[in-house]
Amino acid sequence: MIAAKDNNKELLELLLAHGANINVANRNGETALHIAAKTDYNDLVNFLVLHGSNINAKNKDSETALHLAARRHNIEMAEILMSNGAKVNIKNQYGETPLQYLLPTYD
Repeated sequence: MIAAKDNNKELLELLLAHGANINVANRNGETALHIAAKTDYNDLVNFLVLHGSNINAKNKDSETALHLAARRHNIEMAEILMSNGAKVNIKNQYGETPLQYLLPTYD
């Protein structure tokens, strides 16, 4: 988690090489992918996706990394996630989808 928060790809590579679980979640249900999405680390999101992150994993609020990227209007990250299988219609605990967050961007 700390490696993702610090955008430390080298440490993540080392941890993964030694068998770390890329999909482990913190007490808020956030994986490294959620954390990278919240911090606008597009390259790190791409790295995590390519190394097997569960792209549709939900946190405690039932939000995926795509929800987080879309809410921040990070179109590049949203494209990375969607092109790798992120679902645009997954609802969070409030019934909101990533697509709903992205639509205002194109007004």
